[in-house]
Amino acid sequence: MGLTKIALSASSLLIISVYASASLTLVTSRAALGATDLIDWGQFGPNLSSVPDGSIGLTNSGVGFKLSGNGTGFTQIDERSDGFGWSGNFLPGEHLMWTTQDNTKPLDITLAATAMGLGAQIQANFYGDFTAHIEAFDGLNQDLGGFDVNGNSNGLVDGSGTEDGSAIFIGVSSDVANISRVEFTVPVAVALTNDFAINQVSLAGCNPVPEPASLAVLGLGAITLIRRRRKS
Repeated sequence: MGLTKIALSASSLLIISVYASASLTLVTSRAALGATDLIDWGQFGPNLSSVPDGSIGLTNSGVGFKLSGNGTGFTQIDERSDGFGWSGNFLPGEHLMWTTQDNTKPLDITLAATAMGLGAQIQANFYGDFTAHIEAFDGLNQDLGGFDVNGNSNGLVDGSGTEDGSAIFIGVSSDVANISRVEFTVPVAVALTNDFAINQVSLAGCNPVPEPASLAVLGLGAITLIRRRRKS
């Protein structure tokens, strides 16, 4: 038993040492991230579907993740100009995840994997200047660092914008695959901070955690993940 404890301790120290030496950088375009996987929010249902806090999903390649951050849940909403969706700076028809107006906490994505990079386009709900923030954490829940990006929110409703895909991109990249969780927030906005939406999440360099460890990471126990049928 003594040898086992020593081995575990040495392993933990090695992980911490590797993470500490990693360099985290800000990424402000999807192309610069070099994505190899993605999260499509359409898997959580059609436009205006309620998404409970703690919902479980799958990336395009089948890596599990958990969506959390508040007790009230989120809304899967599509960019559309007919008054029944998001009317802003994403591309028409894009599937978005909206924090809804009563959220006061981050939109948190926990991966059953480690990744080298992760990011998405983001827009505050209320039109005007805003600041978006992304914070990254490793598998030991150690804070790796975070970055701010300033943006301006507008849309078809206020007559000053178009659905042109100009929503700012905010992401993080590491020189090793050590990112296990990220938090998206909007700490500065014209009104209701943390009232925002993000589009498809791009991931780079994902290393899935072997089962059953991935289920433990997501707090699922023995729950089986069932892939939703993809939309055509």
